[in-house]
Amino acid sequence: MKHLIRKAFGDKVFNNTQINRKKLGNMVFKDKNKLKTLNSIIHPQLISEIKKILHSKTGKIVLDAALLFYWGLEKECNLSILLKARKDVKIQRLKQRGIEKSKALAILSQQEDEKDWEKKADIVFDNSNGLEELKKFAETIDRLVLKEYIC
Repeated sequence: MKHLIRKAFGDKVFNNTQINRKKLGNMVFKDKNKLKTLNSIIHPQLISEIKKILHSKTGKIVLDAALLFYWGLEKECNLSILLKARKDVKIQRLKQRGIEKSKALAILSQQEDEKDWEKKADIVFDNSNGLEELKKFAETIDRLVLKEYIC
């Protein structure tokens, strides 16, 4: 996959043999076509690997995939949960990871509207209220729902 990324984006997104994710991210989140190119390189392999795992395992599998609905992988699951958050919360969380506000806005502008994904999800949870609320939600899901479903 690295050779395809090098071919598409050049040496400038590499530090020797390693992809410089910061440089690559700066490039693709400024240009929708470059993001599409990157996604066309990475997504098919990721989807294939996820499907292999889902089809080879038994028991509960929790798949944490931000692009689950975009990839259509919710069809592979018995239960899908969408965690969403307000835009200001997303920006704050990205800033806490060292991403400047302008880049955070660029990243968010490339994402699809969550309203489309809400229609596909079995459960939607607003994750704007912090880690403690998320923990309570996860415990409830584990206790009430995951005991019934296998994904």
